[in-house]
Amino acid sequence: MQALPVDTRPLAEDASRVRVMHSAPDAPAIDLALTAGESVIPDLENGDVSDSIGLPANTYDLEARIAGTTDLALPLPGTVFAPATVYTVYVTGLVAEGSLGATLVPVFIAPEIAAASATPVS
Repeated sequence: MQALPVDTRPLAEDASRVRVMHSAPDAPAIDLALTAGESVIPDLENGDVSDSIGLPANTYDLEARIAGTTDLALPLPGTVFAPATVYTVYVTGLVAEGSLGATLVPVFIAPEIAAASATPVS
């Protein structure tokens, strides 16, 4: 298992930070995209961790697509990104077994944590 440090740099009051880890060994490369919209994190191969992106805190209808296409791999409707929170979206499971899924792991970045962050990690 790969250790993923959390980027604790301060966030705007109404912002969140998101990254994706693709750890579904038999799944093709994926893009994280807005449903019926543009890709926000493109071309992740198994084992890849994306850079973090900033998003306004909100509820999003997202989907994992087969990279470079509009072909749906995994729907993620109603995904909530709360303010002052950093998320890692873990894409896991096996396509062959029908167990492909995603888990969101949030870390709330309290102002005192952001202020104490001597060495931000990106």
